Amino acid sequence: MASWVNVPDDSDFSLHNLPYGIFSTSQLSPRIGVAIGDQVLDLKTLAQAGVFDELKINTDTLQETTLNGYASQGNAVHRKVRQKLKDLLKRDTELGNVLRDHGQLRDKSLVALDRVKMHLPMVVGDYTDHFIGLPHAKTSAGFLKPGSTIEQLLPSFWDAPAAYHGRSSTVVVSGTPVHRPKGQTRVDGATVSGLCQKLDFEVEFAAFISTGNDFGSSIGVEDAEEHIFGFVLLNDWSARDFQKNEIGPFTSKNFATSISPWIVPLDALEPFRTTLTHGDVSNREQMPLYASNEFQRQVPDYLVQKNTNSAYDIPVRATLDGK
Repeated sequence: MASWVNVPDDSDFSLHNLPYGIFSTSQLSPRIGVAIGDQVLDLKTLAQAGVFDELKINTDTLQETTLNGYASQGNAVHRKVRQKLKDLLKRDTELGNVLRDHGQLRDKSLVALDRVKMHLPMVVGDYTDHFIGLPHAKTSAGFLKPGSTIEQLLPSFWDAPAAYHGRSSTVVVSGTPVHRPKGQTRVDGATVSGLCQKLDFEVEFAAFISTGNDFGSSIGVEDAEEHIFGFVLLNDWSARDFQKNEIGPFTSKNFATSISPWIVPLDALEPFRTTLTHGDVSNREQMPLYASNEFQRQVPDYLVQKNTNSAYDIPVRATLDGK
C-alpha cells in the first residue's frame, strides 16, 4: 500500500509500520508522533484539529508528552487510530480534504525526520528481563560457568518463565551515551574494584505493555497479547566481569538499557507471525533436539496457550561501528 507522503526505498517507515514516538523540535515541545517515510506526523496537532473526533476516543491522550496515557486506552482504541491514519495517508485516500489537500494542516502536522529530536517514548515504571530460548540459555550457562551444559540449568527453567525485575530508572533512548560502570570483580581470588573491563550488549526484542492487571490478579496467557502496546529493539548492556562476582544482577546490569525511540504497534507485525518452533521452551514435542528426557515436563496449565501462531519470525542483526 503506497502513501502520498514520500517513502524512500530504504525507509523503515512505510504505511504498514506507522510506529509511535515522542519527538520535539526547536519550535515544538515534546509530543506524540507517527513516522511515515521521511516525515513525522504530529498527532497532537491532528487531535487539536478534530481529526480523530469521530472515533469517540479520549483524544486528550494524543496530546500528552509521553505515550503512557494513550497506551492505557487499550488495543481497541489503538486499532481505530491506526486505521484512521492509514486511511488518511494512503495514496488513493478518500479523505484527501482532511489532510493531504488541506495545505495549512498538512504543512503544520508533517515534520521532516531530520529536524526532530527523539525522546524516551514512555515513562518506564517497571522492567522485566526474560531469560528464554534454549540457544540463549546454553550460551549464558557456558559464559557464567565454563563447561556448563543445558542439563545443568535449574529445573525451574523448564517449568516457569525465568526473568528478573529492575533497571527501569536506567532505560534510555537510543543515542544516549553509555558510561562504563564502576564495580568489583575477582582476580586470583582477590577483590579488585574499578571500571568495567568486559562491557558488552545483547540485542533483544522488547514489548511495551498497554494495560496492566489489578493488584493480586493475573492475566491469562490467551489474553496476553491484548495487553501489548508495541515493540522496540533493545540493547541490554552488561558488565560481564562484575556479573560473575555478583550474587544476582546488580551493578552489572543496572547502568544502562538502550531502546529504539519508535514503538512498532502490535498489529504492524501481523505479516511476521509464525508457529512456535523447536527452539521455544514451551514446545515439548521437539525438546529432544536440545535436552535429555529428564527435562521433558508438561507445561503448567496456566501457561498452556491454545494459539500456537503466537511467535514472530523477525531476523535481528547487530553490527559494531569502529569509530
